[in-house]
Amino acid sequence: MANVSKSEWNGQIINIAPLKLPWLEESWVEFTEEYLPLEVVREELLQEGLGSLRARYLRDNQVLLTGQDGVKTSVIVEGNRKSLGQIFKAIEPWNGGRVVGHKVI
Repeated sequence: MANVSKSEWNGQIINIAPLKLPWLEESWVEFTEEYLPLEVVREELLQEGLGSLRARYLRDNQVLLTGQDGVKTSVIVEGNRKSLGQIFKAIEPWNGGRVVGHKVI
């Protein structure tokens, strides 16, 4: 699709205010070296004693970690960086400006 400037666009423009969700703001994004089946990621977390974290895919090598049942994800991540480093290549807090190009389903 070609880049079209706003002055050339004749269609409707929809502006949506960003939605801040508390559960998402407390989430962390983990990066893997390569695609891993979600079952493998969950099993690795359980083996490291991190079963209170919920893993969901964002895209090929990105996993969203959230705490279950009111668990503070940041406390778990900060206290278990070494264990998480054995599973993931990099760990960073969720950024509301993150754009995911495609999602693994």
